[in-house]
This record gives sequence, structure tokens and C-alpha cells, in this order.
Amino acid sequence: MLSNPRHEAFAQAVASGMTGTAAYRKVLNYPGKNADVLAARMLVKVSKRILEIQRSIESKTLLTIEEKRAYCAKTVRNPECPVPHALKAIELDSKISGELTDKIEQTGNLLQDGRVVVSLPEIIYTPRIKPTP
Repeated sequence: MLSNPRHEAFAQAVASGMTGTAAYRKVLNYPGKNADVLAARMLVKVSKRILEIQRSIESKTLLTIEEKRAYCAKTVRNPECPVPHALKAIELDSKISGELTDKIEQTGNLLQDGRVVVSLPEIIYTPRIKPTP
């Protein structure tokens, strides 16, 4: 645990999945525009603590990533497994390994007749497979 309670709260927030900028704004109640720069500096200071927190969370999970992937592989290789279940297991394994990501596209007019126009984005879910090296 860090001696500075704000640093500890920031590390906990980042370890739980928040971005550094969002954690900085929330924990330190910072409304300024350069929160990203200040968050980057804070991340350098507390990076070891973030790793400690993440490792303790991982040790408390029901299954490790390797166990989850092994279960998916076992499911797919089972000849009695229905095809939809096998496909779902392949999709899940691809997400766990980072080969499959979700892509969000935003569209809308920003400029129209020289004026700035704000329009609501259309959000489209598109699975996207990352190329493997």
C-alpha cells in the first residue's frame, strides 16, 4: 500500500480498468485540461503498485487465462460438441488471446457550409480480427 492515499486510490482505479486520465480526474477531482499529462506522471510513480494490485486480483480469479483457453480448446476438440458451441468457444478464445477486438465506428458531419455542426454518432459493432505476427 502506498503512503499517499491519493496515489493509492489512483493506483486502485487504474488497476480496476480506468484510464489514467479518468482515474486522475475522478480521484483527485481535477477538472483541468492537462489531466492526461498529470496522469502520465502519476502512472510512472505508481506503476509498481498497479502491477501488485493486478497480480493480487488475478490470483483471486476463478480460472487463469491459461485455464480458460485450455477449456475452450477442449470444447472445440470434443467431437460431440455442437457446432454453435464450438464456434462460441473459438470466438471466446480469440477474445481472450487478443486476436479478436471490437471496433466502434463513429460517423457524422463536423463541417457544413463552413460551420461546425454537431451530430449524433452512429455506433456500429464490427468484430475485427487482428493479424497475427
